[in-house]
Amino acid sequence: MNRVFYYEDELNDDFANTIGKIKPLPKGYKYISKNIFFKLFAFFIYRIIVRPIAWVYVKVKFFQRFKNKKAIKGIKGGFLIYANHTMLAGDAFIPNILTVGRRNYIITGAETASLTCILPLLNALGMIPLGQNKGQSIQQVKCIKDRIEAGHTVTVYPEAHIWPYYTGIRPFREESFRYAAMTGAPVVCMTNCFQKKRLDKKPKVVTYIDGPFYPDKALSRAENTTRLRNIAYEAMKARAAENSTYAYYE
Repeated sequence: MNRVFYYEDELNDDFANTIGKIKPLPKGYKYISKNIFFKLFAFFIYRIIVRPIAWVYVKVKFFQRFKNKKAIKGIKGGFLIYANHTMLAGDAFIPNILTVGRRNYIITGAETASLTCILPLLNALGMIPLGQNKGQSIQQVKCIKDRIEAGHTVTVYPEAHIWPYYTGIRPFREESFRYAAMTGAPVVCMTNCFQKKRLDKKPKVVTYIDGPFYPDKALSRAENTTRLRNIAYEAMKARAAENSTYAYYE
């Protein structure tokens, strides 16, 4: 019998159980370091160590493969990736192997920011924590803009909370799509779908790519935020409904 999770609130219930006490982001946290030694360290640990490990991990554990990857070939410059939040390490690794030339950054919540003792390492690996006050929020948005302008990708999990191996798409809020509305960056949807393996109960992951979807210059920022959220939600929902065919958990 499959493991069963019971939920009451699709928007707020979280089944990750990774962090105990939530700690505030340090007041002096620097989103972007200008230190040359830190930049060299970040390049080495991301490009030489973590990215190859991520590729091997998802291929061996999940038999992961991409579908419709050609959708991103014509995109010049950076873009935002919006994905469903259904794995822990998988969600951290898969966006980093989508492209070769671009670096990927991931917007993270308070749980990850609570790991204060390793924040410099997480920063080097591409963490962009949610700002917890006005000043931090300004710095966070500036960081996202800088990463996009540098030609990299920024991954957002609009569902916010992990539901392990969930085969549907939860009705996420629109707030996270303001990043696309503010930057004018294209939106790419990345839907991880679960399918049955031949010789293993754990599912394989097939990742479908849709987009790019661009902000409409004739609309206001608020209108674009809503519009892009709805486009992304419908694209991801359709992919999951058609291709996520194996429920490892209920």
